[in-house]
Order: sequence, then C-alpha cells, then structure tokens
Amino acid sequence: MEEEDTRRSMFVFYTISSNGSNFVLDNDIPNGWKWVGSGMTYHTYNTENWKGWLGQMYRNIFGPPTKYRSETQFMGLHETYDNMKHYLDKNFATLKETGVIKFYHIQETFQPVPV
Repeated sequence: MEEEDTRRSMFVFYTISSNGSNFVLDNDIPNGWKWVGSGMTYHTYNTENWKGWLGQMYRNIFGPPTKYRSETQFMGLHETYDNMKHYLDKNFATLKETGVIKFYHIQETFQPVPV
C-alpha cells in the first residue's frame, strides 16, 4: 500500500468565545500527523432576515449558517488515528474549560454541522 493510502484526515470544528483569543496546541502531536490548514465554516453575516436580492445573493454564496464558525484540518497515519483524536479532544477540552472556545466537534470529513 502506498503511503497516501494509509493517511487519514481529521477536522476540528469550533467557535471561539467572544473573550477568546488565538491559541496554539501543545507540541505533543502524535508522530506522523501534521497540521494541514484552518479556515472559516460560517459566514459573518446573519442573512436569515435579509429580504430581497441582497439577502438571497449572500445565502446563495455562503450557504446556511453552521454551528461551528472555524475549522482546523490535520492529516496523518491511519494507525495512529485514535491517538490523534485523543490528543485533539484533550487540547480542545482544555480550550473550552478555559473559555477560549465555546464548543468543538471532531470528525473525519469536512461537513460543517448546521445550526
């Protein structure tokens, strides 16, 4: 099996608290895993009550709001998937407990959870 066939993705969806700030995960990331990128999953405009063509345009471009506004993606070895999930769960639970983020969700595919 080629190396890319043994790799898996993992996404963490989260929303930063209003009093939260940027954060850095600890350096104990499991071997064979790397950060791939981060982005937004939520448009910044609440268009649900917008009328007319402008509201429709934004809904068409950005889609419906999602529960989690940000995401971070990791990729790594299939064999250490459970270790990585535990690592991320531990780190993001700490961020939630300290008020940096409101909530989070870890999954293998990029499908933001709707509101």
